[in-house]
Amino acid sequence: MRRRIFVDNFAPATTKETLEELFKVTGSVESVMIPPQVTIKKAITHAFVVMESENGATEAIRRLNNSSWNGFRLTVTHAGPVAAGAGFTGNAPRTETRVRKAR
Repeated sequence: MRRRIFVDNFAPATTKETLEELFKVTGSVESVMIPPQVTIKKAITHAFVVMESENGATEAIRRLNNSSWNGFRLTVTHAGPVAAGAGFTGNAPRTETRVRKAR
Protein backbone atom coordinates (compact mmCIF):
# COMPACT_ATOMS: atom_id res chain seq x y z
CA MET A 1 0.00 0.00 0.00
CA ARG A 2 1.72 3.19 -1.20
CA ARG A 3 -0.78 5.36 0.67
CA ARG A 4 0.83 4.69 4.06
CA ILE A 5 3.39 7.29 5.17
CA PHE A 6 5.96 7.23 7.97
CA VAL A 7 6.47 10.59 9.69
CA ASP A 8 9.39 11.12 12.06
CA ASN A 9 10.95 13.87 14.18
CA PHE A 10 8.03 16.04 15.25
CA ALA A 11 7.40 17.78 18.56
CA PRO A 12 6.53 15.35 21.39
CA ALA A 13 3.33 17.30 22.15
CA THR A 14 1.98 16.69 18.62
CA THR A 15 -1.48 15.13 18.45
CA LYS A 16 -3.25 13.05 15.83
CA GLU A 17 -5.43 16.06 15.05
CA THR A 18 -2.51 18.42 14.40
CA LEU A 19 -0.83 15.86 12.13
CA GLU A 20 -4.08 15.37 10.24
CA GLU A 21 -4.36 19.14 9.69
CA LEU A 22 -0.77 19.26 8.41
CA PHE A 23 -1.31 16.44 5.91
CA LYS A 24 -4.72 17.72 4.73
CA VAL A 25 -2.93 20.37 2.67
CA THR A 26 -1.75 17.63 0.32
CA GLY A 27 -4.92 15.52 0.10
CA SER A 28 -7.57 13.67 2.07
CA VAL A 29 -6.30 11.84 5.16
CA GLU A 30 -7.77 8.42 5.92
CA SER A 31 -6.14 7.90 9.31
CA VAL A 32 -3.32 8.98 11.64
CA MET A 33 -1.73 6.64 14.17
CA ILE A 34 0.81 7.66 16.80
CA PRO A 35 2.11 4.57 18.64
CA PRO A 36 1.42 4.50 22.39
CA GLN A 37 4.27 5.73 24.53
CA VAL A 38 6.06 2.73 25.98
CA THR A 39 8.39 4.49 28.40
CA ILE A 40 8.19 7.82 30.15
CA LYS A 41 11.83 8.66 29.46
CA LYS A 42 11.51 8.91 25.67
CA ALA A 43 8.59 10.65 23.99
CA ILE A 44 7.12 9.27 20.78
CA THR A 45 8.04 11.47 17.83
CA HIS A 46 6.92 9.29 14.93
CA ALA A 47 3.60 8.33 13.41
CA PHE A 48 1.89 6.69 10.46
CA VAL A 49 -0.46 8.59 8.17
CA VAL A 50 -2.65 6.86 5.61
CA MET A 51 -3.76 9.06 2.75
CA GLU A 52 -6.88 8.28 0.71
CA SER A 53 -4.88 8.13 -2.53
CA GLU A 54 -1.39 7.25 -3.68
CA ASN A 55 -1.15 10.66 -5.35
CA GLY A 56 -1.94 12.34 -2.02
CA ALA A 57 0.76 10.29 -0.30
CA THR A 58 3.33 11.09 -2.98
CA GLU A 59 2.45 14.80 -2.81
CA ALA A 60 2.70 14.77 1.01
CA ILE A 61 6.15 13.22 0.85
CA ARG A 62 7.28 15.65 -1.85
CA ARG A 63 6.04 18.73 0.03
CA LEU A 64 6.64 17.81 3.68
CA ASN A 65 9.82 15.69 3.75
CA ASN A 66 12.72 17.67 5.21
CA SER A 67 10.43 20.62 5.97
CA SER A 68 10.43 22.56 9.22
CA TRP A 69 7.28 22.27 11.36
CA ASN A 70 6.94 23.63 14.90
CA GLY A 71 10.72 23.95 15.13
CA PHE A 72 11.44 20.35 14.06
CA ARG A 73 12.77 19.07 10.72
CA LEU A 74 10.31 16.39 9.54
CA THR A 75 11.20 13.13 7.84
CA VAL A 76 8.31 11.97 5.67
CA THR A 77 8.65 8.75 3.62
CA HIS A 78 6.61 5.85 2.32
CA ALA A 79 6.13 3.35 5.14
CA GLY A 80 7.18 -0.23 4.59
CA PRO A 81 4.66 -3.05 4.46
CA VAL A 82 2.81 -3.93 7.63
CA ALA A 83 3.96 -7.27 9.07
CA ALA A 84 1.28 -9.87 9.66
CA GLY A 85 -0.16 -9.45 13.13
CA ALA A 86 1.50 -6.08 13.60
CA GLY A 87 -0.40 -3.18 15.02
CA PHE A 88 -0.77 -1.09 18.08
CA THR A 89 -3.44 -2.41 20.39
CA GLY A 90 -2.41 -0.47 23.45
CA ASN A 91 -0.79 -3.59 24.89
CA ALA A 92 2.75 -2.79 23.82
CA PRO A 93 5.43 -4.91 25.50
CA ARG A 94 7.40 -3.31 28.29
CA THR A 95 10.85 -2.27 27.18
CA GLU A 96 12.13 -0.67 30.35
CA THR A 97 14.10 -2.57 32.94
CA ARG A 98 13.77 -1.96 36.60
CA VAL A 99 16.94 -1.75 38.60
CA ARG A 100 16.72 -2.91 42.20
CA LYS A 101 18.64 -0.97 44.79
CA ALA A 102 21.19 -2.93 46.78
CA ARG A 103 20.41 -3.20 50.47
